[in-house]
Amino acid sequence: MPAKATTPTAAEVARECISLDRRLLALEIIVRGEDGHNGLKSALSRLYDRFDTFEKKALRVVAVGTALPGIVVSVVAVLRFFGKA
Repeated sequence: MPAKATTPTAAEVARECISLDRRLLALEIIVRGEDGHNGLKSALSRLYDRFDTFEKKALRVVAVGTALPGIVVSVVAVLRFFGKA
């Protein structure tokens, strides 16, 4: 025999709403932080900025590294042309 469904009282509904509100507030504090500068969102923004800076530096290193052999060959060719090497 199935159990009878009971309708929650106003106090029970209020308690559930308060509990849900507290959980949502806790999640908001975790994501945004108490003042907007110490939550996960700001931490991810800082991490993204740091990675972006690292990526730009890495691209510069790769560009210089791939240009060095051409520069060295050019310098050696000019030195040989002038009889210095």
